[in-house]
Amino acid sequence: MPTLITLAASIPQFQRPFTVTIVPPNRFQIGVLSDEEALDKSRPCLMEGVYLLNEVSLRKKTCSEELFQCQVVLEKDLEGLKQLRVLHKQMEKEAKELKEEVPGLSERNQILVADDSIYWLVGGAEKVEPGLANEDK
Repeated sequence: MPTLITLAASIPQFQRPFTVTIVPPNRFQIGVLSDEEALDKSRPCLMEGVYLLNEVSLRKKTCSEELFQCQVVLEKDLEGLKQLRVLHKQMEKEAKELKEEVPGLSERNQILVADDSIYWLVGGAEKVEPGLANEDK
């Protein structure tokens, strides 16, 4: 007849290579008792041990589920950060392009200001839109 320890050892969650089952010495054994009498007297200790092993197993399962949820959240956050990094690089590239365009724009502004001042000197006191002045003449 199998003992509770043998039955507990046959449960899949206790069949891991790192699991060690320690059997405490039977403190109820006085003289010579039959196996069934010894088992009956040590049954509460064995049941308490199985209960504690189940509790540890449930805690481990709960912790594993919590860690998995945290991992999912971290992966989502990581994906968001990657997208932000791509956007940041695009904005840096656009800013660099704008900085390169600024000298060209200021040169064009200077040319337009010079053309406008020449127009006003030549045109006299008459106020005409610069775009319309070329059409009139």
